[in-house]
Amino acid sequence: MTMIEHPRIGEAFNVELREDMVCSMHPHVISADERTCLYFQDTWHVQADGAVPFSDAPVEFYDPRAVGEPA
Repeated sequence: MTMIEHPRIGEAFNVELREDMVCSMHPHVISADERTCLYFQDTWHVQADGAVPFSDAPVEFYDPRAVGEPA
């Protein structure tokens, strides 16, 4: 499986998520000047009462101009 496969989930796509499906989300983070971006992925297991991520690693973003300081 690659990162982008059908069925796709999002605007203009009508996909029903069902229990026991696995899906990946890969949002984009783009700087205000649109010169820098981050593209990442997280994989989720769909359950009857919601979804659970496969990874428990925290997602944190840092401004490289502020060394050691979260953005």
